Order: sequence, then structure tokens, then C-alpha cells
Amino acid sequence: MDRRFLTVLGVSLLFALVISSVFYQMSARSSSGPARAEAIEMKDLVVAAKALNVGTTIKPGDVTVSKVPAAAFPKSGFMKVEEVLDRPVVSNILAEEAIIEGRLAPRGSGAGLAPAIPVGMRAVTVRVNDVVGVAGFVLPGMRVDVTVTGRPPSGGPNRAHG
Repeated sequence: MDRRFLTVLGVSLLFALVISSVFYQMSARSSSGPARAEAIEMKDLVVAAKALNVGTTIKPGDVTVSKVPAAAFPKSGFMKVEEVLDRPVVSNILAEEAIIEGRLAPRGSGAGLAPAIPVGMRAVTVRVNDVVGVAGFVLPGMRVDVTVTGRPPSGGPNRAHG
């Protein structure tokens, strides 16, 4: 073989060895990134174990605790399960969704839909017959305004004169 060819081959192999060692050192430094990720502060976050509908009172089996980075922790999230137990849900919560203060009624505010009624508002029952019930005009979850018409009882201040 030609001596010139062997010299070029040797220099090429030496150059390839130097370049590969430089890239190996660079990749070894960047692989220390996950070690830094472990240094990120993690916090406990209470999340729903299953979907929770409006009016549900939270029980121990309804929630679980998950670890999240402190930077991703919701502003009004909960760290302990005890903080959410026996509190009614006022807005639907999906499975594995964080439980936040705005989705829960205060402890002791009652069960069912009562906590979902805003302050200053009132709910009353309305009898619905079969025809109105299947008409589909008002569906669950809709907001409606109700106007009551009728005659005031006699002797009241708004008594009609005839």
C-alpha cells in the first residue's frame, strides 16, 4: 500500500476518535439533566379519583393524592385529602383533575344541589306533568328565569280594585 494512503487513513481515524470523544463528553453533560430534574421541588396535590358530579359530597374513595412540580401546583389546590372530605361539589370535576377551592362548597353547607345555588338566589320546585317533562324545552343544567303570575291575596297592598 501507498505510504501516503496509510498516513491519511491514520489521521482520519485519529480525527474521528477526537470528534467522537468530544461528542461523548457533551452528551454525558447533558444527560446529567435528569439529575437536576430530581432536584425540582414536588408537592402533593389532591386530585379526583373518578368523575364527580354537581351535588356529590366528597368521600375518601373519591380522591387521591398525586405529586406535581411546585411550579405547576394550582393556586387554590389542596395538599391534604382531609381538606376536601365532606365538602359538596358545585361544579363537575373530571377524573384525575385537580380539586380546587372554586369547585367545592364550604364544609357544612349541605348536601345535594343546595350549595350550588349562588348567594342571593332561591330555588323552588315546580311540578312537571308528563307532557312538559318530555317536551325538551328545559334540560338539566340550564339556567332559567321564572315569572309568576297570579292574583295577590285579598287585603294585600297590591290589591286590585274592581
